[in-house]
Amino acid sequence: MASPAPSAATLRPREWITPQEQLERLLNYAAKPIARSVSEASTCPISIAGIAKIISQYAVEALSPELTDWYTSLELRGSLPDKVPALPWNMPDILDHKCPIWGDETKPDGTHYKYRDTWSLSLKTPETVNELIASVRVYGEQTLKDQGTPHAPNPLKVQSFWNSARLEHADVRSNHESYWILHTNTVVPGSRNNSYQEQDRMLADISAKFFVNCEVPSLSEVLTTYCNRQIARRERLYQCAYKGNGCITTYTRVKETTQNDHLAVGGSIPSGVSINPVNHVRLVYGVQFIGVAAVRKF
Repeated sequence: MASPAPSAATLRPREWITPQEQLERLLNYAAKPIARSVSEASTCPISIAGIAKIISQYAVEALSPELTDWYTSLELRGSLPDKVPALPWNMPDILDHKCPIWGDETKPDGTHYKYRDTWSLSLKTPETVNELIASVRVYGEQTLKDQGTPHAPNPLKVQSFWNSARLEHADVRSNHESYWILHTNTVVPGSRNNSYQEQDRMLADISAKFFVNCEVPSLSEVLTTYCNRQIARRERLYQCAYKGNGCITTYTRVKETTQNDHLAVGGSIPSGVSINPVNHVRLVYGVQFIGVAAVRKF
């Protein structure tokens, strides 16, 4: 398995700020290019920082949802923590970098895919899987009935969870402090129909080529991203096959295993997402539907 290189966050003490302060920092950063243009065109001696602060007070819309979905999701379900670790100051720039999992592939307009096109930024809180499931289930029952079905009106349920895996992993608190994750919105191209070892090696190769740390996600990281996207955007990730997605079912392997079998998350339908052993998914759907997502941690 690829060993992530130490990040800047592991080499110096983390700074903890309120979620609102984090939004203000992002706003101020987003406003600086505008402020620089205003400053250069102005005859008044106003600093770029001063102009940026003024702009940020009136420019919430300047922040793209890729930078604010985490806040929207946590606020809507009443789970915003008092403090969060400060994001890297250049996170807006990171989201504009070329996406490493798509590499030189281009969009229909001929431009390269960027992180903001293919990844989601989330705050991974210390919630256990069971705590996360309970929290989002309540929100889904109250708010998202229009996205479910008459017989299963809540799309934020885990509609299938292998009981042996639930007993082993659902109450494990994998982290005691919050951290940030960038997580792919689908599996890595070319990762389907491969073993876990091959998928892990693929992520190691991507990491080496693009000088980043891409890892196989954990169960709670996948679920955090899935719920974050569903609440903030009303978009379902890792879907079961239907006409609108080209009739392709998608599952991602995760790090956790039960009874020597890796777990896979996906096959989401309007009534929820599934967590099953890889061998079960292989028998029901075929190995060609099991890929691997990628996660970066900050």
